[in-house]
Amino acid sequence: FTLFDLFTRTQNFGYYRPLYLAYYRLAAAAGASGPLLLHVLCIVVHAANALLLLKFLPAMLGRQTGGMAFGVAFLFALNPFAVQAVALPAGLNHLLALLFIQLAMLCYTRARQSGPTRQRAAWWGACLGLCTLAFLSNEIGLSVAGFALAYEAIRAVRTRRWAREAWSF
Repeated sequence: FTLFDLFTRTQNFGYYRPLYLAYYRLAAAAGASGPLLLHVLCIVVHAANALLLLKFLPAMLGRQTGGMAFGVAFLFALNPFAVQAVALPAGLNHLLALLFIQLAMLCYTRARQSGPTRQRAAWWGACLGLCTLAFLSNEIGLSVAGFALAYEAIRAVRTRRWAREAWSF
């Protein structure tokens, strides 16, 4: 298979999740596709998602939510919303999508808080790239737009600067 095939020949799978399929194809080609490795990978990605919640929630809700973020991350680590996503290797696509969604939203919040500089453009570029990776992992990656709208609504209510701050790009 070629790199082009990884992103265009997904018809046998039934879904368009090329990043997920690319991992399986590359792992099989490297001889590293056993069930133990897949279970470990799911647990590692889930742990990374739980740790990212410590940054994601304060970025979305405000700085004074550190204790709540720790509690939510701890509960999520112990009992994820969809246990099968962690327990079954087939759930890796959901875990990867969540990882990229959280990273994209962290970049989004940094871009919205930065001044008009090259750094801001870099944050926007990183956000767009991570949104693409989230979508290529699982179609739920499109929910980044909803998270961005929620962030803007929370930000507008929190700052009370409706006309001046909301959607100023």
